[in-house]
Amino acid sequence: MIFLLLWFDLRVLVVQANKGQSLGRWAMDLKIMDLRWQRLPTILSLSKREGILAVAAFIAMIGLKINFRDLLLMLLCLVPLIVDAISVFSDEDYNQSFHDRFSGTIVTQTRRGFSLDLKMKKLIGEAKSTWKKNRRNNQ
Repeated sequence: MIFLLLWFDLRVLVVQANKGQSLGRWAMDLKIMDLRWQRLPTILSLSKREGILAVAAFIAMIGLKINFRDLLLMLLCLVPLIVDAISVFSDEDYNQSFHDRFSGTIVTQTRRGFSLDLKMKKLIGEAKSTWKKNRRNNQ
């Protein structure tokens, strides 16, 4: 019960209060928006979205606890999560997964965030150039 309350709080209430961004989406400059009205989704939409994800994740966790002797049953429990993830490729317009289609939401880029992906790209680029420079100096 505590897990469900924390899940709802972090995945619905925090996102609603933080203009469509969870901590992870804030780090990557992403946010959830209502596709139809182009604004922040309602708590009902966010609850539907996260409810589908929670059920799929719960079934997958049950599947991962199954003994490896029952491999087929274990893989069968992973199907809802896999289908949800693969459904992104069947939507040519918005790349929505099943839970986004059902709740009428979309994940979009935003300028509000930490830009972790860009900072990591810059850091890796600097590390590569330093490594190349040191390599040339040692030769």
